[in-house]
Amino acid sequence: GVGLTPSHFMHGIPDAAGKKIIQCTVDESDVNCDYAVDHVILGDARLVLRQLKAELERQGAPK
Repeated sequence: GVGLTPSHFMHGIPDAAGKKIIQCTVDESDVNCDYAVDHVILGDARLVLRQLKAELERQGAPK
């Protein structure tokens, strides 16, 4: 998986306090661990992205 925790390979989200953060995770205990998030999506990322893509297409969003 991919985390938001700053580490040797990931330096965190630049200016995180000034951004809206959406977190998608399968584990509720991961929510708000490293950053305060504005929106949470609980679910498998692959399934969530498929559903999001389908909904955007249904609403006529440009590709």
